[in-house]
Amino acid sequence: MMTGFLVNSGFRKIVVAVCLLLSAGYTYAQNGQERKRKDAEKRMGEIVFDRQKIVVDKELLDVYVRIMRYQTAWQDIYNEAHYNETKLDDYLTIAVNDMNEGNLKDLAGYLKAIREPSKDVISVNREMMCGRGDDAECSMSYEVNWTTEKASKLKFNIPNTGNVDHYITYNITVEYKEKSVTHAGVIVNYKTKNAGFMIFDGIFPQIDELVLDRMPLMAERRQNRGNGNNVKKLPAVKVWSQTPKEDEYPIGWLPGDEEELSGGGMGIIMMSQTLTPCCAPTLTGPSTVTRGQSATFSLSGLDSSCLISNWKFTGSSGGVVNRTTNTTDATWSGMMVTSGTVSVTVSGQIYSTSITVNPRNNFTFTAVNAEQITNCTNLVEFPGLCLPVTPLQNGDATGMYQLKLPYSFTTLMVNDSGPNHGYWYTTSVTPNQGNASSRFGWTISPDVNNTGSTFYQAQCGNYNASTNPNGFISGAKLKSNTIYHESANSANAHYYQYLVAQDNPNNNMGLVGEAVIGNPGTSQYTHENLVNNAIMSASNTIYVATTIEPCGGITNNDGANGCIYGGGINYKDAQGVYSSCVAPCASQCANTYSQCLGQVAQCQSYCTYVILTQYPGCLYNPSACEALILSCQSNCSGIQSACTNQYNQCLAGCS
Repeated sequence: MMTGFLVNSGFRKIVVAVCLLLSAGYTYAQNGQERKRKDAEKRMGEIVFDRQKIVVDKELLDVYVRIMRYQTAWQDIYNEAHYNETKLDDYLTIAVNDMNEGNLKDLAGYLKAIREPSKDVISVNREMMCGRGDDAECSMSYEVNWTTEKASKLKFNIPNTGNVDHYITYNITVEYKEKSVTHAGVIVNYKTKNAGFMIFDGIFPQIDELVLDRMPLMAERRQNRGNGNNVKKLPAVKVWSQTPKEDEYPIGWLPGDEEELSGGGMGIIMMSQTLTPCCAPTLTGPSTVTRGQSATFSLSGLDSSCLISNWKFTGSSGGVVNRTTNTTDATWSGMMVTSGTVSVTVSGQIYSTSITVNPRNNFTFTAVNAEQITNCTNLVEFPGLCLPVTPLQNGDATGMYQLKLPYSFTTLMVNDSGPNHGYWYTTSVTPNQGNASSRFGWTISPDVNNTGSTFYQAQCGNYNASTNPNGFISGAKLKSNTIYHESANSANAHYYQYLVAQDNPNNNMGLVGEAVIGNPGTSQYTHENLVNNAIMSASNTIYVATTIEPCGGITNNDGANGCIYGGGINYKDAQGVYSSCVAPCASQCANTYSQCLGQVAQCQSYCTYVILTQYPGCLYNPSACEALILSCQSNCSGIQSACTNQYNQCLAGCS
């Protein structure tokens, strides 16, 4: 609290960027006097802004402008007396947004919903300071403080809901001393002219007094001037016993304004601050870059009132970078390796822009070709590709594949004081490790592959699903099935399953490793573990997908044709002898006779079909057509007799 402050010759003006943030974009005159009171219907206007219709109560905005201006005057005086530097955070900032005219029927409910005040409220002390002498100039200012005091002197008055003409709802945000509080507010206008209006905002308990506050007339100054203490606190009751008439005074004399005194002449209210235009810059930067590229974020539209601070990058997947060098520069550049948001504070307002970092396209691993490896000839690189020369029993493999997926990578930390300073990223991923590289090898059992082998020749090829379901697959079919099963670039093959899995971006080891980012503060060891685990997980996914056995793992099944079974494999018996490919004579006769009888059944069915379709009446009375059907089927008996004769002749030949 200051006492007995005496102004010397002249006065100082401190330029401070103090902006009233209005969604309606309303601008106040700055020519010495603020607007005078107007009738309620004149105080409201409609302004079209950003294609939204906004109701603006000009008198409400005037009240908050005066609070900011008077607090700015107090801070200027305090800084002058204590030789303090000007800091933006020492000045009160009030933002009024979302003004809307409400329905009268909703007023009581709205007041009930917002009547609970903020936990932190603003208390106001009114200070009036005058020099010595009858004609000495005076100044008035507000000292404000955050408080949680709930004493009666800071009690909020809730507007009366009777005799209301109209009301305006809004949101108010107050920022001061590193604290920001938002609350809903309302200004209620009454029908009786002298009743005026009443405000509730949940943050300023003394708002009723602040609405009516003004510099006293010269006569009051003489009465209130003391010899040692010229400080007068804002009382907790209304300054005026009744609302002053409209023409008696303008609302809110400003420090530095000229005032027409009651006895004539002009006086100057000293120690002023000058309002500058609102600092309204634009923050721009690229919306997308490729990982590893540089990006520059720039502020444009700056003026001398703009104070730049708190450059910051917030990663979309975690991590924060606070700029520590050249913090007041209008640009921030550096390598980008992760997506996020760049923000900067300018004169108390935060501006931000987002950036998406896309992966590099030169990290994709390309699938290797399938290589046939001669059985048991490269056990150093392919120890699994060694099969028995001859399959001996059911379950012995006729072919085999082996997949190798080695890899290596390098990482680096961004160290350029830019937005991604301190982040770790992958600089390379390669499909090799030392002399080892990615390979897909496969082999086939020698006797399955050799057309002249005894095993190959023993595969009879006499399987028939109907006539000989216990027959054997052919040697040629078993060989082609095995080759397809291991190496085909089509469905139902191990190699094809490898291709599909490795070409999936979610499994591609190069792309997966490229995308791993370490947040600032992460050690190189930790980041390398993250990269290694990600690539290893992708490779395991490929291994598992490739391992799944096509067609149930049985090369008797034809993978190229939907896994159709082609007959059993003819293995040697306990005596080392293959089953004969020649079927017993009687069995062959029986098979032939069975096929012939099938023709008889087809003939009889055809008779029934023809009679029923050619004679529509049969559909309603089938018994009437029975003779026709039997007559037709009698012709089939000749076929049956021929089948019997053929069967008997076959059996006779067997003896």
